Amino acid sequence: MLQMDIFNFHRVEYIVVDTGMAVFDREGIAKLASYRQGVGADRVLLVDKSLGQLVAAADGKGCWQMVSAYDCQVARAALGSVELPEGMYRSELRVTDYFLSRLLAKEGGMKIAG
Repeated sequence: MLQMDIFNFHRVEYIVVDTGMAVFDREGIAKLASYRQGVGADRVLLVDKSLGQLVAAADGKGCWQMVSAYDCQVARAALGSVELPEGMYRSELRVTDYFLSRLLAKEGGMKIAG
């Protein structure tokens, strides 16, 4: 089971993934962010909690995007460096092994760290 965070901030849903725990390819991010096949989110943020930094941001289709100021605020909240600002909501997401197997790319594009 893999734990992630879901944030809702300014009507944008974010899934925050720790890259130390899992590495997704573009298709895996798109499936995770899909409201039909996955959990559903407008943006997926990849953070490295061991280094305490935001690594990358992707849209709901798995395409890499420029990091916005809101992305940085959500990442800081996910990393625990700031308290949740007013209007930001957090919930915990636990992804089962079965769902992780659905996110796996055919050629092993996603790897579980550890």
